Amino acid sequence: MTAIDLSSNSLHGTLPCELTSLSELRSVDLSDNLLSGSLGFTGRSWPVTLVKLDLAHNLLGAGTAMDVGTMPILEYLDLSANNGGT
Repeated sequence: MTAIDLSSNSLHGTLPCELTSLSELRSVDLSDNLLSGSLGFTGRSWPVTLVKLDLAHNLLGAGTAMDVGTMPILEYLDLSANNGGT
């Protein structure tokens, strides 16, 4: 699987850590949902193949830092309009 687009689906809960095991993943769009929690994963990172990551318009907070340095070919990152606090 190289792309996941679940935008505008009223998804709620935290970011699924299973996304980190999809080693060929290039594009993730989970924008316009009700996802909460932190932007990163404890002890895991996003796939290095990721080119696009759209998490805009959710309820995500900054809790766990997201290391964009582990995504060397990332071209598009949208974290706008997240109001989850810290």
